[in-house]
Amino acid sequence: MTKFHWAGQTVELVVPPTYNSYAPVSNRLNKLLKEAFSPEKRWIARAILPMKLLAVRSGLAQYGKNNITYIPKYGSFHTLAAVYTDYESPEDHWQEKVPLPMCEKCKACTIACPTGAISPDRFLIHVEKCLTLLNERDISHPFPDWVPASAHNALVGCMRCQRVCPYDKEVIGWHIDSGKFSEEETAYLLKGDFSGPEAKKMDRKLKRLGLDLTVFPRNLEVHLRRLGLLK
Repeated sequence: MTKFHWAGQTVELVVPPTYNSYAPVSNRLNKLLKEAFSPEKRWIARAILPMKLLAVRSGLAQYGKNNITYIPKYGSFHTLAAVYTDYESPEDHWQEKVPLPMCEKCKACTIACPTGAISPDRFLIHVEKCLTLLNERDISHPFPDWVPASAHNALVGCMRCQRVCPYDKEVIGWHIDSGKFSEEETAYLLKGDFSGPEAKKMDRKLKRLGLDLTVFPRNLEVHLRRLGLLK
């Protein structure tokens, strides 16, 4: 949860777990691999690859009908990272893309999707309708008129399909207080004029939460209006 103080109130807005800063995850992965390879020294370098597809094909995760990856015990609450290494694994777990078994008959995410991006007649979502995509566009792209105000439920991304997914039922209550913004900082984000040293300071703070200035003030405004705290 990220907290914004505004109009004398504290507004808690969700930042999905997949938006966690990548750097700490990548650094921890490198550390764990070095420990696992010890006492041998192996070459390790960050890999920029299609993470979800790689996780599914390697057997680490499975695709849900909402096109999000799920890992046993952790559901969809994870951040994926990948590396290149000169270590040669004695086993090869490469496999075909396997969907979650329950998705064939379950309609929970299809019903919950506020924009109709998840269709019952195909596994691939209609990405052009996905609120996550719309939430990640910069302020030069206003939300389309067909997106209802009630659809907005997270500062970035969208949690509707994850909240109702049976595979997330054991982890849906997981959350951390990831940061807070004073009334002055909230006013700065709503102003939308990001220049000078203050912008750099704010951008550093946002990046620790997996956010950046490109989605402000648009995404914050839509929530404050929804709550009646902004006209």
